[in-house]
Amino acid sequence: MRRSSSLLVLLAWPAAVAAQPPAASVPEAVFQKFLSVLPDAQRLKGTTHSADPEELAAIAGLNPGKEARVRAILDTYETCAGPANDKALEGMFRRVAGKLGPEKIGRLTAFYEGGDLARADALFGRLRAGETLPEAEQAQADALLAKYPLPEFGDAMMHAGQDLMNDRAFMDTMMACSVTREEAFDKEGIRQEAE
Repeated sequence: MRRSSSLLVLLAWPAAVAAQPPAASVPEAVFQKFLSVLPDAQRLKGTTHSADPEELAAIAGLNPGKEARVRAILDTYETCAGPANDKALEGMFRRVAGKLGPEKIGRLTAFYEGGDLARADALFGRLRAGETLPEAEQAQADALLAKYPLPEFGDAMMHAGQDLMNDRAFMDTMMACSVTREEAFDKEGIRQEAE
């Protein structure tokens, strides 16, 4: 799994329903700007699909001398699953943009572009870990929630992610890619977890 901002991971699911144009109320330029600043959306810029370096290192570390085979299997999986994932991810962001509208999407774009993202990651990460923030920091967290439509974004992303579970074609594609990957690992005798 690719790493990204913990806040985006908290708010976003890995993909959603098939791509569709944004609602008429969200100009394409506004949507594209929004996409350009989202950490998980960076992979939509026409990149090639290849093994996640962290996953490659972890599995190769469990299978000395088999790094080339591990890389080939992971690259094949990414080539299989990547395009469907990308299409679904863009579709999810388009649906969310259409639901939230240009004003909120503009504020979210400013959030992901600016310095508040790092501060929000730190504060909300501590809250998720069960920490009670000192009054001044809690006030900062509250101010971020008032300034940016983060709860609405999270809710819209959650609903789009739930819609994904009903997208039979997407789920079938992902399952087929996963089965092929697991079969290849088994055939090569490659362990994915420490014993």
